Amino acid sequence: MEMAYFDYYCDKCEKQFEIQAPISDDRKWVKCPDCEGKNVRRVYSSIVVPKKSSGSSGGSHGGGSCASCRTHNCGSCG
Repeated sequence: MEMAYFDYYCDKCEKQFEIQAPISDDRKWVKCPDCEGKNVRRVYSSIVVPKKSSGSSGGSHGGGSCASCRTHNCGSCG
């Protein structure tokens, strides 16, 4: 059974929380862990997947100023 993390927002106490559940689950059982409110909604966040540039060598995630990055940690770029 494949599991995943899902982000939710509680309309009652206005807090965001995360659950772990099977991917195939309908998650109708989800309630807020703080106030036990059932009026929750799924929060979708975007992810960024770096692409390798066609002309780069090694582990560069290339493009723009990151092509010469030596840390390979895009969070360190300013």
